[in-house]
Amino acid sequence: MMKKNGLSISLAVMAVFVAIVGVILVTLLSGTTGLVSDMLLQQSQTANNAFAQTLQDYQDEALERAEMIAASEDIINAVENRDKAALVKALNNLSAGLDLVTLCDSGGTVLARTHSDKTGDSVGSQKAISAALTTGTGISTIEPGTVIGLSTRGSAAIKDHNGRIIGALTCGHDLSNTKYVDAVKAQNNCEVTFFAGSERMNTTLTDAQGNRVVGTKADDRVVDTVINNKQAYNSRLELFGKAYQVYYAPVLVGSEAIGMLFTGVQVENAVNQERNMVVLIVVAAVLLLLVVVITAMVIRWITGKIH
Repeated sequence: MMKKNGLSISLAVMAVFVAIVGVILVTLLSGTTGLVSDMLLQQSQTANNAFAQTLQDYQDEALERAEMIAASEDIINAVENRDKAALVKALNNLSAGLDLVTLCDSGGTVLARTHSDKTGDSVGSQKAISAALTTGTGISTIEPGTVIGLSTRGSAAIKDHNGRIIGALTCGHDLSNTKYVDAVKAQNNCEVTFFAGSERMNTTLTDAQGNRVVGTKADDRVVDTVINNKQAYNSRLELFGKAYQVYYAPVLVGSEAIGMLFTGVQVENAVNQERNMVVLIVVAAVLLLLVVVITAMVIRWITGKIH
């Protein structure tokens, strides 16, 4: 009788443990996919925020450098004397780390550029230059130039010793330079793209031949959400043969969306992590079941000995 009761107890204990393990296993397996998706979304969004902060830092740096250059005695004297050679020399000495510096007279006519020999054209309509010439105070922004496309820019008025505005300059960072997206990718372990409007102006994404896919367009759904409605867009998309968890955010200058920031985490790597998690869960469940079976056998053996 005691042996029979021991067997019943063993079977009951096994049944309870099997049921508990089964519930835990199903719960964990069903939650793994959602957990990985949430992790990917968080990673892509965090990287996008870091990208946006990097652009803001470049704008702040451009404004600070513009003010420093505009206050240089060599610059002021060269503008007053309209000495192009002296201007170019002074700008080259002061522009380390910048991709562009454009300097104009009080009428907006270009006197010198660090990134081009082109002079004599007008940049007075550019937002950064116009602000400096009309108010005497520069601004930081992102806008296209006449030689370089979209770039972070800071401007400053050039004033003579009497405080009269005799010119202005703008300086900044060329957002088509691959070093900027490569740095964000290295820091955040994801793919990165800067869009001018709906077009990829700079990107770490490559095609099957390993070429950067600059000049290609974003999906219409993305453009409608991000450019037209100025809202973030996140989803899983296939881009150039690979699946990504993506995050797009508008680049806003005032109330206008002039472009987009893209960050994407490759799904394949996450799927491999998900598979590894599932394997670990299954192995843990099997080991737990073995422990239950062995425990039941020991209980049965002890019960038999007592009998």
